[in-house]
Amino acid sequence: MKKILVIVKESKAGIFISFVLSFMLMFYEPLNLFVSSRNDFEFDIYSFFPFIILQTIILFLVLSFFFVITRLIHKNIYMFFIVCFIIGTLCTYIQGNFLAGSLPAIDGTFINFDTYKIEKIISMLLWIIVSVIILFILYKYKFEMIEKVIKYASIVIILMLSTSIISFFFSKNFFKNAKLYVSTTDYINQMSNDKNYIIFILDAVDSSTFNAEIEKLNMKEKVFKDFTYFPDTLGAYPYTRNSIPFILSGKWYENERDFSLYMTESIAHSPIINKLESDNYLLNFYEQDLAGYDGKNHERLRNIREVSSFDYKEMFNEELRIIMYKYLPYQLKWRAKIEKSNMSNIKSNKNIFKYNDVVNYNRFKNDKLEIIDDKNFQFIHLEGAHNPQRYDINLNIHENGTHEGNLDACVTILNTYLTKLRENNVYDNSVIVILSDHGFKPNAVGRQNPILYIKGINEQHEYKVSDKKVSYVDLQNAFINLADGKKSDELFENLDNEERRYLYYEYTKENYIIEMTLKGHAWELNNLKETGKKFIR
Repeated sequence: MKKILVIVKESKAGIFISFVLSFMLMFYEPLNLFVSSRNDFEFDIYSFFPFIILQTIILFLVLSFFFVITRLIHKNIYMFFIVCFIIGTLCTYIQGNFLAGSLPAIDGTFINFDTYKIEKIISMLLWIIVSVIILFILYKYKFEMIEKVIKYASIVIILMLSTSIISFFFSKNFFKNAKLYVSTTDYINQMSNDKNYIIFILDAVDSSTFNAEIEKLNMKEKVFKDFTYFPDTLGAYPYTRNSIPFILSGKWYENERDFSLYMTESIAHSPIINKLESDNYLLNFYEQDLAGYDGKNHERLRNIREVSSFDYKEMFNEELRIIMYKYLPYQLKWRAKIEKSNMSNIKSNKNIFKYNDVVNYNRFKNDKLEIIDDKNFQFIHLEGAHNPQRYDINLNIHENGTHEGNLDACVTILNTYLTKLRENNVYDNSVIVILSDHGFKPNAVGRQNPILYIKGINEQHEYKVSDKKVSYVDLQNAFINLADGKKSDELFENLDNEERRYLYYEYTKENYIIEMTLKGHAWELNNLKETGKKFIR
């Protein structure tokens, strides 16, 4: 026992390193992530804090045990690992806390790290400089000085991180109790023999690109018979988070309040949801991400359930990917394999709705429809052509897929879904709106021309193309008119000559307000301008 205590004492440098790494990666960074993305986290600190305490303790014990074992095996082996770990700890700390400002956003867009040449050079220089300094100290002052460097560097790092943590406790909504709600697949195979109202969203589908693709496939008439296509459509927001509640409500979000309030009110006060509810429709809302929704009026939406438990393994995996993305040198960041921060998979309820294209395609293709008497509303948001680009026209997955392949998959999904409605005699009695939340192109302007195809109740005609200039600002009136029996070519009357102003929220580091005036072709956005006015967070 005495010998073990001596070994532990002689391993104190390793224990210092173990504590710093565990504290930084498993405690500080998860808290930092929680505070910086509070509205996107679907759980509260009371669920999260015990988890990060546990993972911090586990990593500390594992690393400490490793250093004690190496010290037991041989002092030189222990010294070798100590030198390697102090270099790695210092470089990781600097990389994650001082060199993270240039990180590309993880919004689902493919990140090509080959283009980050300057950042890679900086990372390489960081590791070279720190390694040279530590090896020089080892050579000049021996290992005892390395132990002192570890001791004082550990104290400085812990104090720096702790100072930031203190500020976390004063951040907005840090201690807010939260309930997590999830969209289940309950009732997704139900359709009414009376009336159906379907809003079908394909994520990240640009109108002009999609139109060119279905022309190439010669699928326009087959898929969109009875529909009117509105090519000159101006979207609202260039990203999903704000687009979905705007489509539901027609109300802008300018960061003037908590996003949770915006999401909740968009559902509670949605004109089309309220209209259909008053007309005795059963309401179903199939949306994978309900981040920020506080559950008010959730009982109106039949398939929404409160989450009873979390998948902590999935939570850890997602958290680890984000930590790796931030703290690894640029040469290794690709190993995080992250394109989007997504905590939605932590929910462990049964029958959770996933917006994955393959899952839903197989459901549309194979599951039988249950025909009911009650009028039925379904809001369905699918992956569409969103990154990663991995599908072909048959929904096979390819490692090096293309955007055209993802668009082809969208065509197949739509054709399968609409064919199933026709085969079950619930197509003619359905309002069907097919749109996207935003386009795909990488810049904000290129994301502002989403698809919009509309078919009204008992609407029968050849595929039409409208010359109307449409904005998502106009969707709510169109939705209401469709519920009242109007046909697609009767919508958006008297809009062509109006000069209408819009705000949209571009989700970038700068958070600029953008003003746009709708003139000419919507996707050209001739009068796009940055006002320079920034949001106050």
